[in-house]
Amino acid sequence: MQQQKPKRIPYGMQNWQDVRQRNCYYVDKTMYLPMIEAADDYFFFIRPRRFGKTLLINMLEHYYDVQKADLFDELFGDLWIGKHPTEGHNKYLVLYLNFSAFSGSLDDYQERMDDYCNLEFESFVRRYAKYLPSNAGRRAVA
Repeated sequence: MQQQKPKRIPYGMQNWQDVRQRNCYYVDKTMYLPMIEAADDYFFFIRPRRFGKTLLINMLEHYYDVQKADLFDELFGDLWIGKHPTEGHNKYLVLYLNFSAFSGSLDDYQERMDDYCNLEFESFVRRYAKYLPSNAGRRAVA
């Protein structure tokens, strides 16, 4: 009889795919996805530090991102949402912005944020090029 490796505690982990593939504990909260879809347009997640906000957002990215559809069964198959998927699963182009990725003083904060968003948008256009119109990402010339 082969003994199973004990599950790891995903302390500090922010990547949903890593949590699922590295045999970490996860309290299944996916049954709330239909409620999130049915709710208002905006959410404000108020939780203390280290309460899994980033992991939750990353899980939503993996659930909705069209390019992650081939991972659906592996990452969600044994969870509630894997057995009850919504129409929206893996149907969207997801632009993920991580504002903790840059820092700056108040003097140059807007410039740094603009630079970061421009880089992320350019990466997004390259990543999803096959789903976008051929002129997507081109800047209008006045």
